[in-house]
Amino acid sequence: IGDRQGVANCLWSLGDIHRTQGEYPQAIEKLTRAHDVSSEIGSRQGVANCLWSLGDIHRMQGEYPQAIEKLTRAHDVYSEIGDRPGVANCLRSLGDIHRMQNEYPQAIEKLTRAHDVSSEIGDRNGASEALQRLGEIDRVQEQYDQAAEKLGRALDLASSIGDRYNIAWCHIHMGNLDCDRCRYAEAVEHITTARSLFTAIGLEGNAEYCSDFLREIHELMDEEGREGSATASGSGDDKLEDA
Repeated sequence: IGDRQGVANCLWSLGDIHRTQGEYPQAIEKLTRAHDVSSEIGSRQGVANCLWSLGDIHRMQGEYPQAIEKLTRAHDVYSEIGDRPGVANCLRSLGDIHRMQNEYPQAIEKLTRAHDVSSEIGDRNGASEALQRLGEIDRVQEQYDQAAEKLGRALDLASSIGDRYNIAWCHIHMGNLDCDRCRYAEAVEHITTARSLFTAIGLEGNAEYCSDFLREIHELMDEEGREGSATASGSGDDKLEDA
């Protein structure tokens, strides 16, 4: 019937389904067609949505230059049409790319802006995700107090809206932080909580990741216990020799 907007919408939705299922070649083909139709009919919202989805595919495949190019274009279009949720999503994705490439100043700048925009529009889920990534940057830079503060705020936001997925990820980040600080009992508590949440929402792969993580933590605890026993035994020998 010549409804090109409808055609573009269907192609975008189909492409996004393929994207979320990790079927990237099919996703790219559908999203590229949706982008082209949207461009031809002057639908800037559709263009921006397609660019974001395409950029996210490149991000997940580690194709960072292509991802940055698409996400930056999407950010610019979202800004022009006043789509602030779209702006926040792009900033968060761009910040995450910089984070994964250890480009921390650029990552912090983008993620802080993403957090601020999300907070201004009342998107507590988006604000929580930005804080999680900022906390992770603090953790890898051994700024543990700042990391704990940001992750605590992220957990509070996710909990306030009952977002079990993000709550679980906050606990994983906190478990990582506790491991870095050799607080293994606390780490076990966080990762166990995350595993229960992932299991409850049917994400078995994520739950298995938590199980593997718990095994690693217990191995670290056992190793620490053996070292402690050896040290104690050595101290006793020294005392015997002194006596």
